[in-house]
Amino acid sequence: MPTDFQKNHKSMAIRAAIFFTIIKLLALQPSDITAKDMPARNLSKGEISDMTSADSINSIPVPQITAVKTSAGATLVHQEISKIPVVAIYVFARGGLLYENNEVKNKRGITCLMQSLITKGTATRTSKDISDEAERIGGTISASTDKDYALVEMTVARENFSKAMELIADVIKNPTFPDEEFAKEKEAAIAAIQTRKDRISTIADDLSNLNFYGSDHPYSVPETGTLKTISAIKRKDIVLWHKKVYSNPANLVISIAGDIDLKTALEESEKKFNIAPRSPDGKSAAMLPEPYDKPPAVKNKRAEEKHDFKQAYLMISYPAPSKAGNNFGYPELKFLSGALGSRMSGRLFKELREKRSLAYEVNAYYPTRALDARFTIYIGLDKSNLATARREIAR
Repeated sequence: MPTDFQKNHKSMAIRAAIFFTIIKLLALQPSDITAKDMPARNLSKGEISDMTSADSINSIPVPQITAVKTSAGATLVHQEISKIPVVAIYVFARGGLLYENNEVKNKRGITCLMQSLITKGTATRTSKDISDEAERIGGTISASTDKDYALVEMTVARENFSKAMELIADVIKNPTFPDEEFAKEKEAAIAAIQTRKDRISTIADDLSNLNFYGSDHPYSVPETGTLKTISAIKRKDIVLWHKKVYSNPANLVISIAGDIDLKTALEESEKKFNIAPRSPDGKSAAMLPEPYDKPPAVKNKRAEEKHDFKQAYLMISYPAPSKAGNNFGYPELKFLSGALGSRMSGRLFKELREKRSLAYEVNAYYPTRALDARFTIYIGLDKSNLATARREIAR
């Protein structure tokens, strides 16, 4: 009989497989994905890796995960989980810093600003209408961004699935980006960037990213952009960028998991996301820039900055596997980051804080990236303990 520990690790493996499948699909260019590449298919047990040879874990049922293309060209990733009458809907779109280069390099952070505005009104709904309707069907609609994608998500009871899909589709397809909302969100974005200088953790993270990737690389700055790049963005830039990100269905990955069958999920995706595909010549003004494709250009292998904090912050980053075609070691490092990190239950916390009293906080993380990723260990500590901490982490 599988233990709770084994079940939890199996669940982690399933979630990692679903998320990695989405990143894998987003990492491919729309031109790389054809109808013959994406028939309806179930992911293999190799793709839903157990990360262990224990037979007892293999006895835990693995929910079926299916990937299929809609007639418009979007990709649907579906998993039916019928035990609880709830459905989670995630609509991913290629975007984020990875695509904010070439003509929009001087406007990095534009995806993040766009996502903060996308739920602020559509052609038929005000911001309050959107919020009220989401509440009426028992959910909350939210939009966010990562370095590689934009995301709109909602979780509702099964009986409200169709209404939630309609609301999400309206927000994605028909935002109006009201002038007053643009002004407010841009001001809030600038304030958020400024507050990064008030926290030692974000100062250290920004310094680490800059020196790990080099200033030309899109991952060298936070998703929010910089004061210079956000200040340069105008409302018309947001309107055009939205068309580039969302007007091509081949840029979308719709992830639906919960108490809903594949037939219904596909029908709703076809109906609600029937975005007209781009013209065959591929010369539409709505085409996204090509994603950045150069390797990191390490600026400094060791960088230090002095600030007026009593605490010190140490971050150590290692090159790590990333996108679809080059993912050897990806799942192992995901589990390693969980074993070392996981806050108070992780090995780093137990060794460096509980046993040796070296740290105020300590953790590890390994974000999934379409481009070059990094595996990072960080520790907040007294300045006098820096040398000891470095030795202990290396050990």
